[in-house]
Amino acid sequence: MTPKGQFDYIPLINLSKWFSSKISSRKQIVEEVRNACLSSGFMYITNHGISRQVTDDVMQAARDFFSLPLESKLKIHDEELGYYRGYIPLDGEKTDPGHSTDLKEAFDLGLQLNIDDPEHPGFRRLSAPNLWPENQPDFRISVERYFQEALDLSKELFRLFALSLDLRENYFDLVTDKPIAQMRLIRYPTIEPDIISDKFGIGTHTDYECFTLLLQDEIEGLELMNASGEWIDAPPIEDSMMMNIGEMMSRWTNGRYAATPHRVRNHTASDRISIPFFFATNYDTEIICLETCYDDMNPPQFEPVKAGDYLQDRLNSIYGASPNS
Repeated sequence: MTPKGQFDYIPLINLSKWFSSKISSRKQIVEEVRNACLSSGFMYITNHGISRQVTDDVMQAARDFFSLPLESKLKIHDEELGYYRGYIPLDGEKTDPGHSTDLKEAFDLGLQLNIDDPEHPGFRRLSAPNLWPENQPDFRISVERYFQEALDLSKELFRLFALSLDLRENYFDLVTDKPIAQMRLIRYPTIEPDIISDKFGIGTHTDYECFTLLLQDEIEGLELMNASGEWIDAPPIEDSMMMNIGEMMSRWTNGRYAATPHRVRNHTASDRISIPFFFATNYDTEIICLETCYDDMNPPQFEPVKAGDYLQDRLNSIYGASPNS
């Protein structure tokens, strides 16, 4: 097995075996996912159950949205609501404090839950209504269809993760029935070959949630950092999506599963579209070291934390505190 964090490629995992009725096939996938989580924290997944039509439609919806006039997109600027929803223009975020603002524009949406608890304003912030562009019904249909299928897939994948951690398969079911689930449509703009820029599409970071499903077009740009500090290219593979571990899962597993730093470098003469889907647990879930991830020789490394509170604190570091919280 590859030592933790020391990798020079990203494994490709065919999930058809997970959906098989053969116990041996399912066990094989569990082992492959476990090894990927222990080494790179990233993996390509194929035969994941989301149809090519659905993924093609949402990618086209993203292209259509970003091609709208700026004034149309600014009508649903995220500042209109203040809850991580709507449009974020170019240079609107700074993911890596050590670098300049990110060279990207984005559209944010999430799972809307009917929660309005004055004791927990973060519930509203992480489950607020979505903002939609005017007169674009096909956009909403395509985006919501993909969102729902990514949500269903994520709940299924949590069962796979449970077995990979030597837990019962339904271990996480009760803490993912009202999950924090958010998605972004992102456009990384063209950089002309003769222009020298030190800006990144998105600066070096780790994802905050339990895991991310990433849909990307055919343009390269994603890079992962291994334990030696080397940047490993993660080019798109047709009919696949990327899955990677986030900080919450890393904390839950006592650091066994890697939340690997990554970035996007705009180094082509074409726009790049990507769609990350971020999946966490229910807001009130306590992220405390799992019973299978510590012993006397390896005690818990992290203090227990409520999932929603942790995520809100991490998001505040990028967005700032919400004026509506």
